[in-house]
Amino acid sequence: MSTRKFDIRTDLRTHLATFGSLPDVNWENRYFDIPKDINGDPKPYLRETLNANDENLTANNEKTAIGIYALDYFIPRGYSISSAENLADNIKELFKPAQVIGQVILTKSTVTMGVPEPESPWYMIPIRIYYRAHQLNT
Repeated sequence: MSTRKFDIRTDLRTHLATFGSLPDVNWENRYFDIPKDINGDPKPYLRETLNANDENLTANNEKTAIGIYALDYFIPRGYSISSAENLADNIKELFKPAQVIGQVILTKSTVTMGVPEPESPWYMIPIRIYYRAHQLNT
């Protein structure tokens, strides 16, 4: 097992990629152009961020990393909110609590109410996957 951020991100990304109808993804630290439909209108997309919060040493000399895999689902104003919430819930259900993905153990997954941004043409639905990973402290 590993507490390295690269390894954790890789496991979570690989699992996310198994989602059947995954919209375009703005992968962390990659160039990204907002996708457009055939009429040139913006399409929904996900933004990925790994928030590696803390690393602790446990009593059995094991490092434990905890963090949040944040997926923000952006939809253009006027897009079907029910379709967007259904897709967000389906992605959340891909990441079940107590599920082990590679070396990552999931502890909780949530979808919260959308966040309308004033003056923005976008509506954002936060999807959060809480995780932990362990490694012997050698």
